[in-house]
Amino acid sequence: MADTVSEVRARRLFLGIELPYWLCEKLVALRVPLRGARWQTASQLHITLRFLGSLDVRQVAALEEALGNLKAPPFEIAVRGAGYFGPAPAPTILWVGVEPVEPLLALREQLDALLAPLALPDDRHQCFRPHITLARLNGADAGALAVAEDLTNLRCGLLPVVEICLFDSRPGDAGSAYSVIQRFALGR
Repeated sequence: MADTVSEVRARRLFLGIELPYWLCEKLVALRVPLRGARWQTASQLHITLRFLGSLDVRQVAALEEALGNLKAPPFEIAVRGAGYFGPAPAPTILWVGVEPVEPLLALREQLDALLAPLALPDDRHQCFRPHITLARLNGADAGALAVAEDLTNLRCGLLPVVEICLFDSRPGDAGSAYSVIQRFALGR
């Protein structure tokens, strides 16, 4: 019997940390008029741990099995500071930071080790820098640099990280829509 179309459809996936509603609302409230900015909505805010790319149903099953062996302990992080990616004259991403980064780096290392045998596509973000994307910038100018500077002293409460999520990413006119497919508890 042949697989149904929905079963063989390649899914664009990533592993990340879902943010609580209170934090998303606080971050969305940081929006200011900025030329060339496409601000992320509350439902688009997250911390990406590893981009996976388009996976078929068999690869997803192997991924879920591998993530069943995740042994990372729960930890806490805080949202602190801001910055941008891309060259100073024309940045491409405006972000807020998370601290401490060490538990996130250790979690990413463990994920990479668990996923290595699966021969998944390479992560397009080889250099992992934990952050939350606030806005994608197209044709932005020094205004974006000023916004990042204004948010340097941003401080938000502690965020307990007790699970990671497998997200489905579907491109759309207003940016990608993300939905959680499965959750994997830390500290098992």
